[in-house]
Amino acid sequence: MQIGKIFSQKTVFFPLLALIAGLGIFRWRSERARDFYQFWVVGQAIRSMELTNIYSAQDRQRIGQHFLDLAMAQGASAAHLKAAAYRRIINPAGTPFLYSVFYLTSRGDYDFDYTVFRILSYVVYLLSIIVLCEVLGVPRLLALFLAVLLTEYFAPFRLDVMEGNVNQIQVGTIAFLLWLRSRKTGAWVELVSGLVCGLLIMFKPNLAPVAIFLLGGTFLLKSIKPALLQAGAMGLGTAIGFGLPLVLFGKVCNWEQWRAAFPQLVLLPRYFYRSFLSLFFHVQSLPPFFMLGALLMIIPFLLGALRGGSRGNTEQGGQDKKEAMDSHLIPDHLWMGLGVCVALLASTLVHYHYFLLIVPGLLILFRTSGPICGFSSLKELRWMPLGLIVFLLMASRVSLTGEGNDLFDSDWRLAYIGTLLLYIFGFYRLLRERRIDSTRAKG
Repeated sequence: MQIGKIFSQKTVFFPLLALIAGLGIFRWRSERARDFYQFWVVGQAIRSMELTNIYSAQDRQRIGQHFLDLAMAQGASAAHLKAAAYRRIINPAGTPFLYSVFYLTSRGDYDFDYTVFRILSYVVYLLSIIVLCEVLGVPRLLALFLAVLLTEYFAPFRLDVMEGNVNQIQVGTIAFLLWLRSRKTGAWVELVSGLVCGLLIMFKPNLAPVAIFLLGGTFLLKSIKPALLQAGAMGLGTAIGFGLPLVLFGKVCNWEQWRAAFPQLVLLPRYFYRSFLSLFFHVQSLPPFFMLGALLMIIPFLLGALRGGSRGNTEQGGQDKKEAMDSHLIPDHLWMGLGVCVALLASTLVHYHYFLLIVPGLLILFRTSGPICGFSSLKELRWMPLGLIVFLLMASRVSLTGEGNDLFDSDWRLAYIGTLLLYIFGFYRLLRERRIDSTRAKG
């Protein structure tokens, strides 16, 4: 298509991408970034207050009230005051490693730190979409369309911006891993992948299924050696995430305190009722969540749904290698997409902005095996209707009015149905790859 060729040209594509990025930097801000404020204020409190345990009820109240009073006394900005007033009593459910990262990267000026955070988050998220589209062979015209669709009209993204949460950064981390593993091979790739996954888990443990699927997929697709390298590096990342808070915070904020406070901060009835199992099956106890998570993770491995379940598959040459390159799809993309789905479907705590994490898996539905500059046939986009359906399920019956307002009239069941559809699609594609490889082996 001629229009596709026009937009594939760098002189057209990159200026349009810069325009989207520039408009987004000015547009996507919040007047009440209450999650960012909480990530930020913990580090400021540890620097300036005498504390014993930031997860304790006493310190939570002291921190919230102290920094609200301080903001009012210093004539802070309206956005700062709104966030501080909402967090009069902070609810620090984040991990010690998450607070360590914000502690090290914050200058101490709320407005400056938030501006840096929101711009960095948005740029990382936007680049993640573009990079993954390139990896998947999505035409550049469609990539620009998706960049607008997954920001301007995607409720999980808008809520993530509104709350000042870190899901955009998490999407960027997943995108980096997928880009790396689609372009490079070798022991160092496994080491970097494992290290990043270990840090990702310690930053926010909700993505632990992603790391499990990546590690299991590496073992099945390659061999035990790269899997062990990846596991060792993952252990190193975990050790860094565990040790850094001890160095920075000592007894004020550490993993033992987080573990002890976790049930009181997270395992609450008001969170349970928004989970997949509670909304559909009225589950209010932990065992069914563990059972569902284990089931959704074990089934793909038991059925060997991975390029025939054979190792050393990447060493094939000739026509098989050409076909693999033409597909623009690596098994890691499917495995990590399944990991995100499991994290959402089997968790007791899912905020609506967590659904932003499905974006890397959602983009698979818009891939093409034809030229990147355009569509070679409509057949190449046969999964696009499913992608649009999942997108609409995520956005349907959810309204956001202005800046700083909450979601209302939201139906989370539809978002979970979209997530379930993505899991089924990812599982189907793994089975399909297995059949293709079995056919090649027989041939």
